[in-house]
Amino acid sequence: MTAKAYPARRGTHVDVGPQTYRGSMSAAAQLTFDDLGPALNQVTFVVVDLETDGGSPVGAGITEIGAVKVRGGEVIGHFQTLVSLGRPLPPFIRALTGITD
Repeated sequence: MTAKAYPARRGTHVDVGPQTYRGSMSAAAQLTFDDLGPALNQVTFVVVDLETDGGSPVGAGITEIGAVKVRGGEVIGHFQTLVSLGRPLPPFIRALTGITD
């Protein structure tokens, strides 16, 4: 997936993830729909979901990765894989997610 650079517009630079937007607003101003660039139904994007073995980022590991690629409101690709932590999953996480060792 490649990030698009939108044409410069009236000065101010705002980073929105891997994309860059140049528009005319102060740092505290809210963007309008026109300022945001293309609508979601006009771009391709990927939604990513992670499952972990804990509720805290400290000491928790990823147990599953899922991703769905969407264009124009239609799913055009998907990916899913389990990840081995190299240690047993806690019983609560096995019951909650249905993922086993």
